[in-house]
Amino acid sequence: MRSFPFNPAGSNCAPAPASPFWLPLVLALLFLIPALHADATSSFSEPDLTVYGRVLNSALGPNVLASTGEVVWTFTAADSFQTVVTTSVQAIGDSGLNYRLEVPVQIDLAGFAIASDSLPATAADSEYTLSVTVDGEPATLLQGDGSPFAGPLPFAEVRRGTFARIDLNFAGEVSDADFDSIPDFWEQRYAPLTNANNPLDALDDIDGDGVSNLAEFLNGTSPDCYEWSTWLARHTLPESDLSLSAADADPDNDCVCNAMEYALGGDPRTPDAATVLARAQTETATDASTGEQYLTLQIDRPAHRQCAVDYVVETSANLVDWESEEGVDIATLLNDATQVRVRDARYMGEPGVDRRFIRLRLVAQ
Repeated sequence: MRSFPFNPAGSNCAPAPASPFWLPLVLALLFLIPALHADATSSFSEPDLTVYGRVLNSALGPNVLASTGEVVWTFTAADSFQTVVTTSVQAIGDSGLNYRLEVPVQIDLAGFAIASDSLPATAADSEYTLSVTVDGEPATLLQGDGSPFAGPLPFAEVRRGTFARIDLNFAGEVSDADFDSIPDFWEQRYAPLTNANNPLDALDDIDGDGVSNLAEFLNGTSPDCYEWSTWLARHTLPESDLSLSAADADPDNDCVCNAMEYALGGDPRTPDAATVLARAQTETATDASTGEQYLTLQIDRPAHRQCAVDYVVETSANLVDWESEEGVDIATLLNDATQVRVRDARYMGEPGVDRRFIRLRLVAQ
């Protein structure tokens, strides 16, 4: 997690961190280890086999992720024994993956039957033919690099508790009420900014990043969010040249780094420190009931929502130890699409004796 402190009272030319600003994709694959148990009909349970990957709907376009769907896997052994397991399409964080299948595994013991949704944990590899449907439509199996998955899938006791990456591609029916090539589910997700019954909004550019709603859908990006990579491209800052495009770089030498220019609507190619500084203003506020004064910070958001950073306001009594809202030192007065306004939860105290400081820090998502 990268962060960039910023003192709104003046320019900030502190030494820049050495590493670039990254927008990491975080994948957290969790697996369940079932409890060991037995009953009259099933055998002893073992750790699951986890199959995961992407479900792509070719009816939406090349490499477009499906957003919903029931995924049914059938594992067929050489002796025709079948294991049928069901899961659903659901995004896994921001990883770009959207399904995970936990396949139960059981030891085959005399007097116990293998459940129909479980694979037998055999001593030697058994080969399974795979067939998958998504919402009843047959799916093509792919490897992580997009090449066909030929199969079969080998499985034995030593492979329990392991992971297998297999992507799925199917051509499912997609509702598009206004025939603008953007599916209804996507327009409903961003409503009221988009309208599933208005074909003209396919050409709209909600976030003003130069990319239409239709292109945002096809690219898999958000129509209400000015992407970091798009911002760099609009300002001709090649991502391959970190001296220009790193978050802590300062191409126009105005002592405002790219991350701050991006978050506060500045121009990284034009010295505009005064304009950027004016969008993060400090002042004092007086409590009407006690007469005590507090520091406040007002941040004017740029016209287009910046989705790559979080705004974090911190306070301090000594410019060394800084506390954020988690430390109960910040009271949020306003937080909407155009402005963030916060107040220090501690009053300023006796003039000349008690000191309070407030600053803005950006945290990369």
